[in-house]
Amino acid sequence: MEILVKTLEKENDGDLIAFLDDLSSTNDSVLGYHYPFYREMLEKCEVGTALYLGAYIENSLQGVLPGFVKEGNGGKVYSSLPFFGPNASIIVDQKFQDRITQELLLHLEKLLKKENYISVSMYSPFMENTSTISEKLREKFPIEVKKHTNFIRLNDLKISSKIKYDLRKAEKAGVLVDSIVTEKKLNDLYNIYLQNCADFNIPVKPFSCIEYLAFAAKNTNKVSFYFSMLDDEVIGGLIMIWSNGVASYYLPCAKNEHRTLQANSLLISVALKETQERRVRIWNWESSPSQESGVYKFKKKWGGTDGCYSIFVKPFKDESFFEKLGPKKIADQFPYFFVYPFNMIK
Repeated sequence: MEILVKTLEKENDGDLIAFLDDLSSTNDSVLGYHYPFYREMLEKCEVGTALYLGAYIENSLQGVLPGFVKEGNGGKVYSSLPFFGPNASIIVDQKFQDRITQELLLHLEKLLKKENYISVSMYSPFMENTSTISEKLREKFPIEVKKHTNFIRLNDLKISSKIKYDLRKAEKAGVLVDSIVTEKKLNDLYNIYLQNCADFNIPVKPFSCIEYLAFAAKNTNKVSFYFSMLDDEVIGGLIMIWSNGVASYYLPCAKNEHRTLQANSLLISVALKETQERRVRIWNWESSPSQESGVYKFKKKWGGTDGCYSIFVKPFKDESFFEKLGPKKIADQFPYFFVYPFNMIK
């Protein structure tokens, strides 16, 4: 079996979409973040420069490693994927997993050795049916940072009486949900989001990201916007990013003064109905600040399973380099990228 690895360009997007659509019918590691529209959003928002690798067998795309490069004063960094760590890494059918994982990692290593890279980081795949990939990453990456996540297998979804009460409360208060995107609604949603980020010390995504996703929502079925409305005022919002198998909970927000109206619960309820229409298997809650946080406890009300994922890091510089650069300069030069664990910097 001969494997040809090459850099995927925009002219290969047809291959990429077909591969992801086909694999996501059975593989829960394919997320909406892996599709070309999300890569384009990251490029438009100047997060970095795309470097996607594809593994072909007999002219058929059978494996993908999505990634981005960012250049700073000290050199370059690579991450698969950046932007607060949507789970990524190598996407491949299990029957080709060992060979393709090995070939993609070898090809990436050759590319990175040609230039001045500071570090490379990869997030483990979303679900645990890809354990072989994580094991191969552990062999090549000396640093592993473990993170927590939560998800719902939708065939096990059970709405508790407490959630049903919250939904009735929102409806009784006159809260409505619509999906019509307007410029004013986007601005209102973003202002609410900014306040939420300030309140909970959450890193902020730029407004250009939201604008591009709104544009993508008109041209692909991989993005949905939901707005909770009270007397024609936006009091909350939610963006969902879709693959054929997984619904990812993206950028939820709510006005603090209206949280008791349970507008977010109503938004989630509407989005869950769409998962049934799409026959999606998994609801991806993404990570939470901690398992003691209010965000985590809110998600747990809906049930689901605690999971974990890892960030694998391979530094190309010694510890003193990162100590000299320091956390602030790393964050300033490489925003949205996981470059090196700050808790390892003395």
